[in-house]
Amino acid sequence: MLFAPLLAAAAIPIVHTGFEGAQLERVEPVTPTHFRALLRSDVDQDGRNRQANWYYFRIDGARGHEITVDLTNLLGEYNYRANRGAVTKDIVPVWSGDNVHWRHFTATDFHDEPQPFLRLTLKPTRDRVWIAHVPLYTNEHLARLERDVRRSPYSTIESAGRTPQGRAMPLWTFTDTAAPADAKRGVWLMFRQHAWETGSSWAGEGAVRFLISNHPDAARIRRACIFKIFPMADPDGLARGNVRFNAAGFDLDRNWDVDNAVTMPEISAQKRSILAWLDAGRRLDLFLSLHNTETSEYLEAPPAGHDELGPRVFCRFVPVLYVRPHARVIPRRCNHHRRQARPHDCVAGSLSRAQFTHVHHGADDRQEPEAGRLTQVGAPHRLRSGLSTRRRGRGPAISVNLPVQSCIRCQFAGKLTA
Repeated sequence: MLFAPLLAAAAIPIVHTGFEGAQLERVEPVTPTHFRALLRSDVDQDGRNRQANWYYFRIDGARGHEITVDLTNLLGEYNYRANRGAVTKDIVPVWSGDNVHWRHFTATDFHDEPQPFLRLTLKPTRDRVWIAHVPLYTNEHLARLERDVRRSPYSTIESAGRTPQGRAMPLWTFTDTAAPADAKRGVWLMFRQHAWETGSSWAGEGAVRFLISNHPDAARIRRACIFKIFPMADPDGLARGNVRFNAAGFDLDRNWDVDNAVTMPEISAQKRSILAWLDAGRRLDLFLSLHNTETSEYLEAPPAGHDELGPRVFCRFVPVLYVRPHARVIPRRCNHHRRQARPHDCVAGSLSRAQFTHVHHGADDRQEPEAGRLTQVGAPHRLRSGLSTRRRGRGPAISVNLPVQSCIRCQFAGKLTA
């Protein structure tokens, strides 16, 4: 779709949204170079919980013009209560001249009354400029990563099922097949349950690239563990430019306790894969769904680069894969992160099929997780990398209270004591 000002016939900027992940409700011209861009509503299966948190579009004919864009229609609803959404003065949007390298706007102005809007000002040096809430990670990015994964001798690629719109649900396996499988820990990771949380995918790509790398610590992990990874949990929402809901209007995070193959085939496919794994007698030691916060590292990718983000994934949970049951992790300062880690009790153990099913269908979501136990999370409980395992609302989730220790690049500097 394109939006052109109904004004002079000169070479004027034109706004486009006809490509993957792009989204605006409509554009209203104020002048030939000043646009009012209304954000589209993403609502749930009940037509409620309006999310106006995502925008991504391109402006052609921008070179040499001072472009002004007012992002409006920002008010929404969260947990059936009115909220201000994620477009605020505190989250600075990004722009790109090539749709690859992104920079934060330096000229923004947030107006709160009478109706909130965020004004962006930019004078591009290129004819085309892309604007987005955060740096993009699309299905095209995932396809490029998959090509590299296919070349790795440590990977296996399969599809767990199909989305409502017929897209494949990728499931990737990483391990060193030369090492005996029976003694290996089973680790499941899931990224991008919410389409707008692009930082989850950047961290996921970093984790995957680290797993297939020649780094000696990556080799150690592959010998000790089998990683099962859902790299893109909502490919439909990503392609459509959605925020939280799949093509049928369901939140794939909040409804994780529901198994409906018609409205939420993504969840059904993911659970089916996990339960088939357990039924085959394999271990499940850790399962994490990785999300964004709306500050800190949520805004660091990809400028920080997945070489940095990948180890942040592992440094938060890898120690749980190596400690003895009931061991005490005594961490040292992590050289990579330059901050002191905190000791936690850790219980390493595998989860049974019955335990997995109970956690997803019957646990009390008000309780806090006990250290080292796979459990559902009630109050916010986050990994300090900005990759959140939090759970709010009605659906149970599965997580683990992780020991925060030195990162993989510090080669597991923490000591274990009985």
